[in-house]
Amino acid sequence: MAFARDVSTAAASQTDFTISFPYLNQDGVKVFVDGVLQTLPADYTFFNATTVRFNSGLAGGETVVRQRSTSQTERLVNFTATTLTEADLDTDGLQGFYMAQEAIDIANNSMVLNSSDNWEGQSKQIQNVADPTVDQDAATKKYGDDNWGGAAATNAAASAAAAASSASAAQTAETNAETAETNAEAAQTAAEAALDSFDDRYLGPKASDPALDNDGNALLTGALYWSTTLDKMRVYDGSAWQTMGRVGNLPTGYIDGFEMSLAADTDHDMTMDTGTCRSADDTADVTLEQALTKQIDVTWAEGGSGGTPVGGLFSGASLSANGSLHAAVIEKDSDGTVDWGWDTDPVGANVPSGWTFRRRVASRRLDSSSNLIPTTQRGDYVSFDEHVSQSLSGVATGTTTPSTHALNRIPTGIAVRVKGSLVSQGGPPNNTGIYDINVTLVDLNIGSQAGGNSSSQNAEFEARTDTSGQIKAAVRTGSVTTPPLVLHGFYDRRGKR
Repeated sequence: MAFARDVSTAAASQTDFTISFPYLNQDGVKVFVDGVLQTLPADYTFFNATTVRFNSGLAGGETVVRQRSTSQTERLVNFTATTLTEADLDTDGLQGFYMAQEAIDIANNSMVLNSSDNWEGQSKQIQNVADPTVDQDAATKKYGDDNWGGAAATNAAASAAAAASSASAAQTAETNAETAETNAEAAQTAAEAALDSFDDRYLGPKASDPALDNDGNALLTGALYWSTTLDKMRVYDGSAWQTMGRVGNLPTGYIDGFEMSLAADTDHDMTMDTGTCRSADDTADVTLEQALTKQIDVTWAEGGSGGTPVGGLFSGASLSANGSLHAAVIEKDSDGTVDWGWDTDPVGANVPSGWTFRRRVASRRLDSSSNLIPTTQRGDYVSFDEHVSQSLSGVATGTTTPSTHALNRIPTGIAVRVKGSLVSQGGPPNNTGIYDINVTLVDLNIGSQAGGNSSSQNAEFEARTDTSGQIKAAVRTGSVTTPPLVLHGFYDRRGKR
């Protein structure tokens, strides 16, 4: 039974012929009709992976051969110092395996000595034999008919031709067998070299960083191993082992968790709960697996689990009265540890070196004593524990151009949506409007985004700030230009898309 060769006789108008053997690509399958190589797609196409379909039906009686012919001159996989995949290893191994099978098919289909020490033609015709030129050459039927005539001559010619063909086939078989052996040896050598190359680059699972490869040789730059201690892949950069970044599966901007709450020292300590997010540069998923407590007035240090606070202010950042702080979750390059800390820069300019993956997950404002303003967080909404009134000074009146005002409890460096209410002042309505920072003109005859305040009610509002914590306001009627408002809290999307 052939490993990579199907032979069948065509029926009248037959177009479809099956392929019973596996192959690496369509170029590696050759189709012959009565010995003539067919052309893809001029003569036939692949109807599916196991069927070739001729463009027109055959007459009937033709011998149709489908055989695999794997490339012996070009490697299908070129191993480099990049990540190895199972598919590449399979393709490389199958190329050599298939060539060996095809060599066996060739040997089995060639003329060989049988058990009687005679050349075995396997009941097949011998074709394409040249006319004899020396005494021991075989002669074809046509040569005998042309030169000797008669049945005896015909038989003699046929015998001679058969002998010549046998000799030629024997030589071909020997050559093919030698070629097959050479190819098999080459495939074995290539497979052994590929395995050794792979073994030098992927060192397998290990509990600690190896100093040499599995053969006891110096490590190759780009060598890999799986750390059973960290449950992460490590790569050798030529001088030290580094934890590989993970592409991950989270969508761009994803964030969940990381809620913040005040700790024992409510002026300076906050605890960040567990959470998962996509890094700011969209290259890795970052997960904080335990709550950590940090101090804003102490230089940053790793840790803070179990409610015991440690320093949380990144080196290079400093506290300032009425300033803003931004909490960044960070991941260490060397071992994948995830931690967090406070920075005065919203994009993490002061994050410690060696912590590449980062993401801003919260922001808070300090009071005039550089203490944390008490807040409670639920998801993206941060509410103020105390509702303190702030009067807006110099609000525009009787104009379509609203004035700009800074809010003293909203963190700067980021844009948020504030939620609050205008405080009722008694007396006639003045219809104060609170607006998004990007509003330039308002229709004072219609009203305002926030509604208005009067002697009988307080008007709630929501408005978008800029990165300076500013909103816009205008008074349509009335003489009050310093309307008081109370901030309830703010929505911070924390980098969500």
